[in-house]
Amino acid sequence: MGSERPTLHAGVVGVSWRTAPAQVRDSCLLPPQLAEPLMERLRRESCTEATILSTCNRVEIWTASMDPIASTDAALRLWDEICHPAPEWRSCVYAYQHEEAVEHVFRVASSVDSLVPGETQIPTQVRKAWESACASSHAGFFLDHLVRGALVAGKRVRTATRLGEGAMSISSAAVDLARKIAGDTSRLRIGIVGAGEMAELALTGFARGGARAFVYVNRTEANARRLQNAHPGRIEPMENLGQVLSECDVVVSATGAPGFVVTPELARSAMKGRKRPIFLLDIAAPRDIDPDVAEVPGVFLYGIDDLEQVVDENRRNRGSEARAAEAILAEEVEKFRAWWRSLAVVPLVSQVRERVHGMARAEVERFFPRVRHATEDELRSVLEDFAQAMANKFLHRPTSQSRKAAADGREPEIAAALQELFLQGDES
Repeated sequence: MGSERPTLHAGVVGVSWRTAPAQVRDSCLLPPQLAEPLMERLRRESCTEATILSTCNRVEIWTASMDPIASTDAALRLWDEICHPAPEWRSCVYAYQHEEAVEHVFRVASSVDSLVPGETQIPTQVRKAWESACASSHAGFFLDHLVRGALVAGKRVRTATRLGEGAMSISSAAVDLARKIAGDTSRLRIGIVGAGEMAELALTGFARGGARAFVYVNRTEANARRLQNAHPGRIEPMENLGQVLSECDVVVSATGAPGFVVTPELARSAMKGRKRPIFLLDIAAPRDIDPDVAEVPGVFLYGIDDLEQVVDENRRNRGSEARAAEAILAEEVEKFRAWWRSLAVVPLVSQVRERVHGMARAEVERFFPRVRHATEDELRSVLEDFAQAMANKFLHRPTSQSRKAAADGREPEIAAALQELFLQGDES
């Protein structure tokens, strides 16, 4: 039997690179230790399902609820209570409900709304966020269908368009920026601080760009060795970061540490006796490098927000591909809308199924005594009588009500409904 489901609606509340600078986004980050209690309380108070996406470029709460306006209000209040973001964060927040929220999720998952259009990391981040919410029972059938549909749309965009050509990730955009500001990377010594996915992507980008001299800095040597196995270089512990800064031309930092790993004091110490500038690229979330480091003479600091000069050129060159991506998204969003609309009849279908099954059970009880000691011929006769009785019971009310509706002048729509319900498709 079908199960009744409430009429759910999508909701999105968040901040992103479009609306908030890096310092505000940092203050709004929702790592697992904060995301889990927020989703737990949100589901208790106002929504049926919730998923949290927290990346260097955006932090968003996706909900499914009967009242998305109330869920938005609750999400903002709980976010404030649990995360204590920067005072100006509310002015950077956007909120979407209903179809606007659905379209936004599709755009995010397909990288159309990313700082780097077509970036390769966001689909993985969306999938991980959704899987985490499912594992904690915070996401259910609605968000499951929404996220799956959005990821399918994203795959279509990536395979059917060239939107992602050029800068394919935040890390590769940072490498492009480094080439613009520091020159020929084959002549530069590159420091990589951190050993996660962002650091690995940056390393790959520099290596493809011709860089050969690498220094790896990480708290765990085993993780740094993984990068060293990909491209030879020297490994240094985090305690030697100052020395690494003093000898490298470009340093990319992507540790994900809770505080700044590069301070103004460390930068000033590293610049003593140094005659050439150093370029620092901070692509971590939260940020690794204190913004005041930019005030140290000879130090040039660039963050994620500075990547737009690289991305803008990529975006201008992808105008036709962006339009093709939008067309694909429109098709996939409409598929989701069709499924969403179909949910409206689920409770009614459930009632119909229950009534028909109840009829069947009653007829079984009525005919059962006739089959206890029946021969094969008698059993066939009983089954034919049962089928006839069941069909008559099932069709009695639809038949009488159809005749009444036709007599009242509604013959065309009743005829069309009967045709679609009973005379089309597989009869088996």
